[in-house]
Amino acid sequence: MKKFLLPVAALSLAFAAQAQEVGGNTLAEQKRQIADPEAQARRTVVVSHSNAAPEAPFYTEDFAAGLPTGWVIEVAPGLDPDGVWAYRGPSTTPGVNAGSRGAYAAANDPIASPTFSNGYFIFDSDFLDNAGIAGNFGGGVAASPHTSHLVSSTIDLTGRSSVDFQFSQYYRRFAGPGGSQAVVATYVDFSIDGGATWPYTLTINTDIPVNQATADNDRKEYPVGQWLANQSNVKFRFRFDGDYYFWMIDDIAMDATPDYRMLFSGWRGAPDRDIIYGPAAGSATMGQMSNKQKRSIEFDCNVASTGAAPLHNTRLFVDIYNGASLVTTLSSTPHNGTVGFLDTLGFDTLNTYATPWTPAGMGTYDFRFRVLADSASSGGTVLTLISDTNSLFVTDSVMAQDFNFFSNSLGTDQLGDDLSAIGARIDLVEPDRLFAVEVVLSTATVPGGQIELTVYDSAAFIDFTTGFIPGSAIATKLQTVSGQNVAARFIRFDLTDANGKPLSLPNASYFIVATFFSNAGANLIRVGNDATFAQRPEASIMYNTDDARWYSGFSGSRALNSPLFRAMMCPDQTCQNFPFSAEELQLEGVSVYPNPATDYVEVELSGNDGAYDVRLFDLSGRELHFGAFEKNGGTAVHRLDVSNIASGIYVLEVTQGNALRKFKLNIR
Repeated sequence: MKKFLLPVAALSLAFAAQAQEVGGNTLAEQKRQIADPEAQARRTVVVSHSNAAPEAPFYTEDFAAGLPTGWVIEVAPGLDPDGVWAYRGPSTTPGVNAGSRGAYAAANDPIASPTFSNGYFIFDSDFLDNAGIAGNFGGGVAASPHTSHLVSSTIDLTGRSSVDFQFSQYYRRFAGPGGSQAVVATYVDFSIDGGATWPYTLTINTDIPVNQATADNDRKEYPVGQWLANQSNVKFRFRFDGDYYFWMIDDIAMDATPDYRMLFSGWRGAPDRDIIYGPAAGSATMGQMSNKQKRSIEFDCNVASTGAAPLHNTRLFVDIYNGASLVTTLSSTPHNGTVGFLDTLGFDTLNTYATPWTPAGMGTYDFRFRVLADSASSGGTVLTLISDTNSLFVTDSVMAQDFNFFSNSLGTDQLGDDLSAIGARIDLVEPDRLFAVEVVLSTATVPGGQIELTVYDSAAFIDFTTGFIPGSAIATKLQTVSGQNVAARFIRFDLTDANGKPLSLPNASYFIVATFFSNAGANLIRVGNDATFAQRPEASIMYNTDDARWYSGFSGSRALNSPLFRAMMCPDQTCQNFPFSAEELQLEGVSVYPNPATDYVEVELSGNDGAYDVRLFDLSGRELHFGAFEKNGGTAVHRLDVSNIASGIYVLEVTQGNALRKFKLNIR
């Protein structure tokens, strides 16, 4: 069992951060940012049941009357006194419908707390520094860094032994104390001597990556009874200590907590919940797998006891569904010991390592974590803790790290314009063929730049300063990003040869690397990233041109985690026609016209008599047409109607026995 120590670690209802610290190969993010309108916030929903009475707040504050009586706003000594918390109310200017006014806030919507319409407080570090003008760093009324306190009046907690502290917030993160992006700028301090000293601190939002934000209605809840129980002279303060962007606060409450309660929690860099892929330690986390490349999966989590009474018989269950059907339930061995207040039961106990699970076949597999515990050693009421539901995708061809979720984007504005790069690793457990790669784009991308897509064996990556062995690329393709690509949200790289033959890849690990050419920054390129589950170390990498070296990610951030690079592998039915030993016997006497085609294609056969098969595939290997016919003397013609097939590049194959001929067909 692991002791959950406050204030070093803080409980929350959201993901815990897992810093991608691999031998110091991490990079601090830069302040120059753009809005990322398609980024979505994924929050963990926690359901907790117990035999205790419902939690009822005994203290509330919703700022309906502005700054409450007895509250004060302070600025740290030596800093600009104008760098203060601001009140937004129904009659203030700006009013409750205005959020941050900073140039880099990426959103100006207000907090979506239950009572935001009657007022809330904001620390708008971005606006205070730049007055809402891009590039005007330090030109606002109070240059960053900032340290400002929103301090409560005195609260009497005599007779209260178990206390929860709650509030609603909306926070966008950049840097904390000393300008370090490895730490946040948001803290709640507690005093038990009326504010003379502040010995206790909650560190808030460690799960939020740099340059990303919480949900605008994020609700936080923390047990604080171990500090404040039965104290008569309690104060708390919200402390913004750092650099950019904003923090909004509303609807504060203190509750008398139940005797039995538990929460998912990160612990010492490990995420609150994790999904681990075989066959070897360090295998990349793959949110999308081809049926041929599917592999074993294990789950684990960390859970903290946050009630006054201990938990017993704690165990993890993972329910896996395919559609509405329950496929299986995995479970850990029950922990028979006691889990006391603020103890954490970690991944070394709450795991399914003993029963790895492998998907049976293609499908969308939904899974959720479910932790059960007893409220007494003799087997009292069972408590249940349930996570949100995530999905794993097994298809006939796609291999990708992401779980089909767009968390954020990154690219040339962060990594240094031309020649900056991002790489994602895929691990093949079987030999396979690679047809194409799709790179998901942000709508902020400006058409006109170019992306060079390169495939390397991972063994060609020497180190973070050297990079890949020169001349070791397996395949390279350069394309210009068009307006259609940006509108469609992806750019596709066809990696087949002139005859439609894909790359032949032995079972090994490979890096898919996108190198950016943005015309000296004029044509911004940004690609998608998924921060759902912490990626294995060095499964995703990036090249920063300012430092002329590779990094494994940003320090303390998942802004680079699982790039949305989708490798289109060879489906089983297509791979039968691409043997991995001898080359195919070339079929003679075949011609295809017209090519490019619009309405129809004719396959003309002038060779041997006998049975012929004609198949048409898209570049993911999906079969669109099959025709079987006989040739008995002379010349035979087989016509395909392609009028209803989308414009693009396709593979047309003609077979007779073991002989095969392939054509790259352009349909307009």
